Amino acid sequence: MNADGSGIRRISGTPCCDRDFQPKWSPDGQRIAFVSTRDGDGEYEIYVMEAAGELGGAPQPG
Repeated sequence: MNADGSGIRRISGTPCCDRDFQPKWSPDGQRIAFVSTRDGDGEYEIYVMEAAGELGGAPQPG
């Protein structure tokens, strides 16, 4: 998203946004680490994705 809040782009393939949270950029700006319960077992786990996101390609609507 842009600094003014426009241009929101989905980068996660998880349909429910409340399962992915606490994102942090890697020091080199190439990856994003985040906590998630996306696998459905109720356990918190740490995931890492490329900055372009899991969806890659064309921007997806927010």
